[in-house]
Amino acid sequence: MSGWDDADTARTYQQFDSRHGRYRLANRALARHAELRPGLTVLDLAAGSGGTVAALLPELGEVGRVDALEPARAMADLGRKRHAAEGRLRWLDSMDAAAASYERVTCGAAIWQWDDLAALFAELAQRLAPGGALVFNIPAAYLGRPDGPGGGADPYLIQVIQLLAADTPGVVASSAVATARPNETRWSVTRIARALRAAGLVPRRWQQRQKLTQAAWCDWLKVPPVSAGLWPQATAAERAERIDAAAAGLDRDSWRPELWLGWTAWRPAFPCAQLGDDTRLVGRPAELRARGRARGVLRLSNILPRRLVADLRHEILRAAAALGLVDARGRWCGGCAGAAHEVRGWVELQAAVAQTSAFAAIAGNSLLSGLVEMLHGGSVRGAMGSVCRIAPPEHCVPATPAHRDSDYLHGPENTWIAWLPLTPCGVPEGVLAVAPGSHLSEMPPQWSAAELQPGDLLLVHAHTLHRACPNLYAARCRLSVDLRFAAE
Repeated sequence: MSGWDDADTARTYQQFDSRHGRYRLANRALARHAELRPGLTVLDLAAGSGGTVAALLPELGEVGRVDALEPARAMADLGRKRHAAEGRLRWLDSMDAAAASYERVTCGAAIWQWDDLAALFAELAQRLAPGGALVFNIPAAYLGRPDGPGGGADPYLIQVIQLLAADTPGVVASSAVATARPNETRWSVTRIARALRAAGLVPRRWQQRQKLTQAAWCDWLKVPPVSAGLWPQATAAERAERIDAAAAGLDRDSWRPELWLGWTAWRPAFPCAQLGDDTRLVGRPAELRARGRARGVLRLSNILPRRLVADLRHEILRAAAALGLVDARGRWCGGCAGAAHEVRGWVELQAAVAQTSAFAAIAGNSLLSGLVEMLHGGSVRGAMGSVCRIAPPEHCVPATPAHRDSDYLHGPENTWIAWLPLTPCGVPEGVLAVAPGSHLSEMPPQWSAAELQPGDLLLVHAHTLHRACPNLYAARCRLSVDLRFAAE
């Protein structure tokens, strides 16, 4: 949309924002999904009058910083006045003035205005520090996903457009859809995800559902750049009068649910290729064994019963909560340490979980031991230093660095480790990254990883180089378990 660099537009938008919570609610959801913490540096793109900035700043602490980029001077002037006393905020009028690197780039309810999102995502990915994230949201209707129904006599909030179209059939009727869904033909959920991945980012989609009232909808239509599509030849004041006249006869208690779609797209902390899926080899023991010996790692999908995995997850969280490591929602509250095994209560956690029936059911699972026997070509024994893991966020406890388990295990050379995620786990959550073939070579590692779900399995040879990806979330923990098996 054009026309935002206008004093009347800025004033009308400010009045709308002060009367209605549409953007405040959306901005709070965006800030929540940005996984903010004190000290981060943020670039807020299309910052407008500073609504998204207002949601971000409380999470950034005293040393956090926001660069607000808003090319429309009239909107930026409102933002400067709104945040005049804020020393952590700098206003920019172009990308040229932005810094080279940010830990977050945000964009509240405006990213759909770009014609070429693929090019924008590629540029913003270069502005992200490793481990940083691009976070934005869009009303789902703009992507061709209509809302409704809600409540009242007009549960879809369509009567105002119908009345306006009846009054001026030609222009209003042809532009009503464009007003409600401006970029429907250019972008979709699938195309956005594809463009984010092409930029080297790992997208996580989320959503926020909120209530859009009749009054808010009619007031939004009066914002000059929006109403200009209805009657291009009329003045903004004339357009607002026509909308008010149409709205006067509507049911003011009508509303519809408005769905907002959001993305948190992470830049991986280090280059990581996609790890292939070897599940097709499970029924072919000789090929499975040859593949494992050649690569030193196997990725198997949906192998273990999810009920067993869920039971173990429950036991680990229960034991961790009792030790004060996580809160009632499973979020990390165990403080900081230089390494996972230095976290207070780590040894006690291992002892508590090892005694549960859920751990015994996983460790003694016949399907799991059968897979390892395929690799060994004979019987195996477990209990070779098995470990349950709660991987805290990287800013609390650094991720495990690159290593080979054979450097620490005092046992048979031909040992395999079964690594099981207990929660959905990808690169941003701290999944295990492996270097296929590194058990046979000292060449510089080429890291690979995959998006894993509970029930999936990584089998890693003890000589294979591996490392944990950093857990990039602010408080969410990664849960996993390592089971080690050696030949009898």
